[in-house]
Amino acid sequence: MVALNAWYGDELISLHGADDLNVLLDRMTREHAGAQAPPLLQISRRERGSWAILHIGLNHDRGVVGHTDKSGAVLSTDGTAPTGPQLTYDHRGEPHPMPSNAEVPAANVRQAAHDFLQANGARPTCVRWQVTVSPAD
Repeated sequence: MVALNAWYGDELISLHGADDLNVLLDRMTREHAGAQAPPLLQISRRERGSWAILHIGLNHDRGVVGHTDKSGAVLSTDGTAPTGPQLTYDHRGEPHPMPSNAEVPAANVRQAAHDFLQANGARPTCVRWQVTVSPAD
């Protein structure tokens, strides 16, 4: 497994395995428990000729997942059509709107992060996806 880089706020963190990832996800949850806009974390994998980015947002018991690679960008969906106001997540101090149907259970968000880490950047299969632009664009 290749070490992946994570951007959390302005901090660059190397993830060498599941333990590092769990520490970071727990930290996100703890530090932003009362935040108005939940945090959005970027995890990237870059190797010669290949790259992938996973965005993870945690909002108490729910969250969002975005995956971007050469084939395009997708965002998690709860399986319904977007209705109501957009959700807002915070990526490095900037608000990023998300469709109202993008949140899924936090357990699925965490599993997607682990799947991305274990599969060296492959799109996780534990959430449903909708085609979109990258959540941090």
